[in-house]
Amino acid sequence: MTSQQEKEREQLIALWTKSWTEKNNLGIEKVFAPDVHYIRSWGPEYHGLLELQYWFSEKNERASIEKWDVDHFIHLEKETIIHWFVDEQKNGDVIHLEGLSLVKWNDQNQISYVQHFASNMNRFDPYRDSETPQYDDQQLKRFDDLHK
Repeated sequence: MTSQQEKEREQLIALWTKSWTEKNNLGIEKVFAPDVHYIRSWGPEYHGLLELQYWFSEKNERASIEKWDVDHFIHLEKETIIHWFVDEQKNGDVIHLEGLSLVKWNDQNQISYVQHFASNMNRFDPYRDSETPQYDDQQLKRFDDLHK
């Protein structure tokens, strides 16, 4: 893989993340293959470009991605691993996430598969003060909010 191919892939990923932060489809059809398979970290999956575009529009009516920063790419021949940070505003709350995405590319340099793995940035040591784990209501609520 050439550095030019890596740069093109990073630009396509930047187009996708910028579409979210601007709440505007800036070229999803350029980024994703018509038969894309897109899996979110907590279970939902989307099949095909039309379903992905529908989800993008519908999700932007309910929530807002305030920030989606990518800080690292690992490029392989047909795959890219992305390390990212997302701030999502939903129902007046902001959820801070850190994650990885596995991206697979087709021969047309479009994403044919993506799977996200996310971690809540509201981290804590549940054993700090006790031999049994301690969770407060806010920590449990934030975890539950990820799954709605």
